[in-house]
Amino acid sequence: MILTARRGKGATCIPLSSIVRAESRDNMWQVTDLLGNTHDVGRTDWELALDAAPSVAFPAAPGTYLLEAYDDDEDGVKVTSRATVLGWALDEEGSVRPIVVDPDFDYRQGWCVLQPDGRVEKSNGVQWETLADWQGFVAAQS
Repeated sequence: MILTARRGKGATCIPLSSIVRAESRDNMWQVTDLLGNTHDVGRTDWELALDAAPSVAFPAAPGTYLLEAYDDDEDGVKVTSRATVLGWALDEEGSVRPIVVDPDFDYRQGWCVLQPDGRVEKSNGVQWETLADWQGFVAAQS
């Protein structure tokens, strides 16, 4: 997980795993990284980063993909894409979410995953037996 410290118009990205100390100061947190550098982080950014950090992570089965459907701006057609799920994150409340290499993925908006056995599962528990069934559902939502 990455924490962003903002200064003026710039920003510094700090991996949470590199933070060795954090102190609350007024409405900010001052964090110290492994190199001894200190960074000022807004309280909201700090809390969001901690909320997003998993308590436990474990690998996904090969052939697991995050599915996404979106409207093509040019002709209004629903387009689907997929990204490899590298693993699963489990937070302190027991919620599970996929770990993917996709900077635009926002797990808080819900998600759909193609499982290796061909089923598609949505984060709210809804399932489709095949990818084609899910794609038909998506197309009907247009």
